[in-house]
Amino acid sequence: MKPKTNHGAEIALETTERQAVAPAATCSPIFFDINYKVRVKLNPWGRGIYMDHYAKYGVECEPPERDSDGWSEFQLWNLMEVYGPHMTIGMKVPFETEIALYPENAPILPPTS
Repeated sequence: MKPKTNHGAEIALETTERQAVAPAATCSPIFFDINYKVRVKLNPWGRGIYMDHYAKYGVECEPPERDSDGWSEFQLWNLMEVYGPHMTIGMKVPFETEIALYPENAPILPPTS
């Protein structure tokens, strides 16, 4: 498929095959409170977004800490608050698309690759 444009931004359509997704009726739901912790790997743009987000409130801060593998920790609601306005289908994203979810009281261990 050739690239299409969306409001002047190029969207690369690299997928040629559809992935099979099980219907919701056959899957068990996963309940995850937005206060639980998540971990993401921010890219440089994502670290800048974080600092700009708090700067608009007059708060000087450092980018979120990263562990030795590059993961930063947030509560899910905070991740959505800071990065939600920058998340649009087909556009550049502020962090890698894999997110590690940590239910309440679960020990935070590095994800296995």
